[in-house]
Amino acid sequence: MPKVSVIIPAFNALRYLPQTVASALAQSFGDFEVLIVDDESTDGTADWVRTIADRRVRLLEQKNQGAAAARNAAIREARGEYIAFLDADDLWEPTKLERQVACLDARPEVGLVYTWVQVIDQDGEPTGSLYRPGDEGMVWPQLVRANNIYPSAAMVRRQCFERVGLFDLELRFAEDWEMWLRLAGDYAFAVLREPLMRYRRHPQCKSKKSSEAGLLRVMDKAFERGPEHLRHLKAECYGRIYLYLGWKALERGESVEAWNWRSRAVAHCPRLWRCSPSLRLTAAIAMHQYLSADTYREVATFARKLRSILSP
Repeated sequence: MPKVSVIIPAFNALRYLPQTVASALAQSFGDFEVLIVDDESTDGTADWVRTIADRRVRLLEQKNQGAAAARNAAIREARGEYIAFLDADDLWEPTKLERQVACLDARPEVGLVYTWVQVIDQDGEPTGSLYRPGDEGMVWPQLVRANNIYPSAAMVRRQCFERVGLFDLELRFAEDWEMWLRLAGDYAFAVLREPLMRYRRHPQCKSKKSSEAGLLRVMDKAFERGPEHLRHLKAECYGRIYLYLGWKALERGESVEAWNWRSRAVAHCPRLWRCSPSLRLTAAIAMHQYLSADTYREVATFARKLRSILSP
C-alpha cells in the first residue's frame, strides 16, 4: 500500500495538467499513488491520463460536480496513510512530499501540514510574490479570520477525514477553507517554512466571482461547531469576509462594488476600519479611481512584491 495518495481534481485542465502531473511524479519521495479525477472535461483530459505509463497514476471519472465531489471520490478510493492535494494547474517542488511525510511521521499530534507558496504566472514564471504564513499548533482562531492554506500546499492524515467527514458538496467555492476549519477544531497543524508549492495565477482564476453565500455558509458552519469560547470572534470574521469580497471586486476592476463591501465590513465590525486589510483596500480603491489602469497595475504588482518581501 502506498504511503501517500496524491489527489488531483481536473476539469478542462489539459493546458497545465501535464506539468502538474510531472511535478508529482518527480518527487524525491516515491511511495505514493496519484489519483486524477476527471470532472467530465471536454478537452480530452481523460484520454490524456490514459496515455500515462507510470503505474502509480490512476484515473477516476465522474459527472461534473466540482472539486469537492472530485476530492471526496478520490479520498474514498485512496489507499495511502496520508492524503496530499494538488490542483491541476499548480506545481510541487521535488522535496515536498518527502518533507511533509517526515513531519507527519515525527509528529503524531499533527493532522495537517502545509507549506509556504510561491506564486507563478500562467507561463510558470515567478511573479515575485511569496506567501509565508506561520500559523501552527491549534490554529482555529487564526484560520477562522483568514484562510492562508492553499489546497496544493496541504497534506492530511487520512484518518482525520474519518473523524470530521468529507468536503461539503454544497460549496463550489472555499470548500477547502471549510474543511481546514473542521480539521483545526480537532487537530494541530504544522507549517514547513519553505516554498514547496507553486501556485499558478492565470486569467481563469481571476474570472471566478467569489460567492458571498458560500463564504457565509463557511462561517456559519465554523461557528456552529467551533470552540464556544471563541464565539466573540464572529462579528470580526464576518466583517473580514466582506473585506475579502471587496478585494475580489477590485481585482475585477469594480471599485464601487469594492467600496460597498468595505463599508459593509466596517458596519458589521467597526474596529475593522483600522486593520491592515481594510486600510490597504481603502488605499487601493483610491488608486484605482485616480490612476490609469496601467499605472494601477504596476503599483499593485510592486505593492504585492514589497509585502511578500517584508512579511515575517
